[in-house]
Amino acid sequence: MKIGTDAMLMGSLAQPVDAQNILDIGTGTGVLALMMAQQCPHAIIDAVEPDSIMAVRAAENFENSTWDYRLTLYNEALQEYTNLGIIHYEYILCNPPYFEPSPTTRPDRINARSTVTLTFDELMAYGEQLLDAQGKMGVIVPEGEYEKLLVAAQKVGLHPVRQVLISSFENSPVIRRVTEFAKKAPVEVEQDSLFIYNEDKTWSEKYTVLTAEFHNLDKEA
Repeated sequence: MKIGTDAMLMGSLAQPVDAQNILDIGTGTGVLALMMAQQCPHAIIDAVEPDSIMAVRAAENFENSTWDYRLTLYNEALQEYTNLGIIHYEYILCNPPYFEPSPTTRPDRINARSTVTLTFDELMAYGEQLLDAQGKMGVIVPEGEYEKLLVAAQKVGLHPVRQVLISSFENSPVIRRVTEFAKKAPVEVEQDSLFIYNEDKTWSEKYTVLTAEFHNLDKEA
């Protein structure tokens, strides 16, 4: 299980402070759920994954981890899971689908990263239903998709409370944005920034420190 940069960023930038129950939407191979299990030693983590092949891999990764007793996988669509009305979560996170597939796109690629299986409107609407009144929902998207995500959030009464703007290099264009949403609008949105690489293409100090505790997952999984 190789940890992609987006997942590493979302998992390491997430702030599930004192959350006792966490939901990973579209867990894939289980990366974000495992990162939350490592970061939050007392939290119960549920993970939803509609793709059966990916769900099998996630289940295997959970079983082989130190935290398997705190991880539960649900092999079903978010839409179906929400209808179960199981629980309200103190923290929800997602590395969501974000591209519109072309007619020639492979089916497995479509399911992995397209808005065919989960639109931003659906993500935020179901996320709002599952979110605790005081909870937060963290999402990472390409910068060019952020306005769509924001509109979807506003439709269901979710407000940005914290944002991290991410660029490849210092002073280069923003390529990703991690946003945490809540049901209550903040007085002021907390803002931060991060660049991933130094000029010589080595990891930046801030990125290295931020992700240090999770590199064991990247090596072992």
